[in-house]
Amino acid sequence: MKSLEPSTLEKISDRTFHLLLAGGAALVAASIMRFGVAELAWVASAPFLVAMSLRGGRRDHAWLLFYATLSMFGAMAKIITPPIGWPMMLVFAIPSSLVMFTTLFLAGLVFRGMGVTWGIYFFPALTVTVEWVFYTFTPQSSWGAAGLTQVDNLPLVQFASIAGLAGLSFLVALGSSVTAAAVTRGVPNVKKHVVLFAMIFLAAQTYGQLRLANPAPGKRVRVAAVASPLPVEKLQEILADSSVARAADGELFGRTAKAADLGARVVVWNEGATMVEKAAEEAYVARGVALARERGIDIVMAIGVIISRDPFTWENKYHWVRADGSVADVYHKRHPTPGEGPVPGQAHAAVVNVGGAKLSGAICFDYDFPEIALNNAWAGAGLAVIPSSDWKGIDPVHSMMARLQGVAVGISTVRSVRAATSYAADQYGRVTGSMAFESPQGVMVADVPAARVPTLYAATGEVLPWFMALFCGFTLAMAAAGSVARRTYIS
Repeated sequence: MKSLEPSTLEKISDRTFHLLLAGGAALVAASIMRFGVAELAWVASAPFLVAMSLRGGRRDHAWLLFYATLSMFGAMAKIITPPIGWPMMLVFAIPSSLVMFTTLFLAGLVFRGMGVTWGIYFFPALTVTVEWVFYTFTPQSSWGAAGLTQVDNLPLVQFASIAGLAGLSFLVALGSSVTAAAVTRGVPNVKKHVVLFAMIFLAAQTYGQLRLANPAPGKRVRVAAVASPLPVEKLQEILADSSVARAADGELFGRTAKAADLGARVVVWNEGATMVEKAAEEAYVARGVALARERGIDIVMAIGVIISRDPFTWENKYHWVRADGSVADVYHKRHPTPGEGPVPGQAHAAVVNVGGAKLSGAICFDYDFPEIALNNAWAGAGLAVIPSSDWKGIDPVHSMMARLQGVAVGISTVRSVRAATSYAADQYGRVTGSMAFESPQGVMVADVPAARVPTLYAATGEVLPWFMALFCGFTLAMAAAGSVARRTYIS
């Protein structure tokens, strides 16, 4: 692409401006969510940044909001498959559009007001800051984070062990800002930034390759993922009348027994494998206790418990039943998916000792929040089991997101999933077992190492976003001061 010289500032035509915004919208939509092209993510925001570094009027910003919204709706439309309805797209697309607009709006101000060097590093810093705010202080989680576009690049995923998801997002967003700077100022004028980006990228890839040469340490635990025989299409019917679920109980416990026959030491049901009324919960768990004692296995019984009908209130939880018949933990999902509605949990998952190995857990959407994986690691776990429930539109991306969090904190992960792919992975994210949701057996067994691998990210936690937030605050303060000074000078 021919570079745009500084003299073209504010002189870019309407046609070029709209082509840039439309191109950015198409690239963003194509690079994230289902069928995302990971390679495009490295330059996806560049057309937006080029456009907003050259123009900044009110009408320009209105068009930016339009195209940002268009891109997010395009991206979210890719994950809407049965049984998920189109209203769910609004839940995620609208907030994401506003965040995307705000990030690009502020980045454009910095590019125009403070120059290309500030702009190059402000954009990825702001991207990290905004993502961190979302997954730390809102229920929106890390979905849409720039770093998640690279979940299939296992060597690069290892970079998360140094700086977490935030580090990956910074690197991916830096690719767009460096590209935008090269286009608007010419490569020779930003050569040192291009070289620095290339060096960081190559270093991250090399680090990942070297890290993946390590064997997975620790005792291996044979873990089974058991998929409930209840089809997802029956969930609404079961919520209205939980007795409908009783017809599948025999098969659910039968699959659990089959996992024991295959040598499983720990059996993990998928999220909400069945539904029971509160009054029947104790008796239902007792059935699991009896089977655990009989077969000498731990069972992570992930169930939904209906507390009341008017108003409708329920719990999304698991009972960790030990081989000796005791219950080691009753964990409630801490981060319900928006619109799901169960009573959120407050307590961290307990660590359970299984033959000398330390295991803990979470439930599905929980692992879209980095704090949960950090909690597991800080508590001493070397393996996290994650009962989950997905749908075709987010398969297998959602499982790969959880795998990334495991790599970041240095623990193995086993994700037992309804209506999507179940998997087991070691501390480096290497898959040791998987099961397609179409599997008629509904049982996956894998030997999984259960010793934690120390990582810098687990030692420091979310320190990078704090530095990025401080940098963004300082930059915006400088930009505001400069704007005031210029207005004072002119007047």
